[in-house]
Amino acid sequence: MKMTKKVLSILLSLMLVLGTAAVGGVSVSALSGSGTADDPYQIESYEELKEFAVIVNGTDEVAPNPSVCAVLTADITANDKNWVPIAKSGCTFTGTFDGDGHKITGLDNSESGSRWEVGLFGFIGEGGSVKDVRLESADFGGNNIGGIAHENRGTISGCYFGGTIACGGHAGGIAKRNHGTISNCYNTGTVSCDYNAGGLAGDNYGTISNCYNTGDVTGIDCIGGIVGMNSGEGKTVNCYNTGNVTATGDSASAGGVAGDNFNNGKVTDCYNTGSVTATGDGARAG
Repeated sequence: MKMTKKVLSILLSLMLVLGTAAVGGVSVSALSGSGTADDPYQIESYEELKEFAVIVNGTDEVAPNPSVCAVLTADITANDKNWVPIAKSGCTFTGTFDGDGHKITGLDNSESGSRWEVGLFGFIGEGGSVKDVRLESADFGGNNIGGIAHENRGTISGCYFGGTIACGGHAGGIAKRNHGTISNCYNTGTVSCDYNAGGLAGDNYGTISNCYNTGDVTGIDCIGGIVGMNSGEGKTVNCYNTGNVTATGDSASAGGVAGDNFNNGKVTDCYNTGSVTATGDGARAG
């Protein structure tokens, strides 16, 4: 019995030091809450946010747990430049993440080695929900970047991105690619990307509604104030842009709302007051 108590004491101490531990291949978290919808994990620090990412993403010893739920209980400030997305490549988030109106300041991936499929989240799947979270002074670089999520097939609502995105291709202030629903979101950050860049989404095949952008968007092809490319089942509804949209290069294309709209994509009840400029041979602006 004494040995058992000693082992348990050591295990609990390690959990406090490491935050998340693995026992028999099962994730054991020091976060408050149990991670269910009725009792979500309570996150109040950057260290706890990173711990939540580890729980979702899994490790070499512990399987991913993408259906867990969490809520922010305080504003958070990042203290390093090593951000790795929640639900990174190979993992799809199907839980809920409630920002409760709190800010996450200073997320930065410049020293993380995670430069592909970048964002607060990587992949939000069907049934997954991220709401009411604000990113300020974020700094994301690489390829395929969305401020809130690289790819959304679930629901993003009431979210805000403020910061900078510098990307080789495909980027949006809220999502790089949207197949789900984005509503009541806005972007004030700058998005600079060679092609398929938008204030809200780089590529939209879902629904974006009641959103706006005030940040500048720059690139070469398919550069839009709200979406870079709106296509297929993509619907952009009741949105507006006041940011400057600039495309430079041969066959450059820029639009106040959409950089390119084709294949039955729909844009309804939207407007633009920002400047729209395209320069180069065969450049197009609208």
